[in-house]
Amino acid sequence: MSLFDFIFPEQAQAMHLRALREQNRNSSTRNSYEDTQNTDEIRYLKSENNDLRNDVGTLTLTVASLVRAIEKKGLLTNDEIKEMINQVDLMDAIKDGQLDVRFIRDLHK
Repeated sequence: MSLFDFIFPEQAQAMHLRALREQNRNSSTRNSYEDTQNTDEIRYLKSENNDLRNDVGTLTLTVASLVRAIEKKGLLTNDEIKEMINQVDLMDAIKDGQLDVRFIRDLHK
């Protein structure tokens, strides 16, 4: 407590309240900006997620169509295709029903 606070308590209190109000206003502005940033990021991530879902659906349809065409033309049987899938699955040394996309990227370097 300063001498000013002691001699002029009402004015000192008013000054402190103004300072607190200004701090609160600055904090609210900063929080509002951060909320806007977070909302924008969430919208972007939802859009990216939807795009990826659509891409996976398109790729699934394409692969299924190719497999069906290969079977219809008699190039490979369903069992041969399954065996090829198992062999390709092991190309990244992990039998998990997937192929790490980095493996394919490395083939193109």
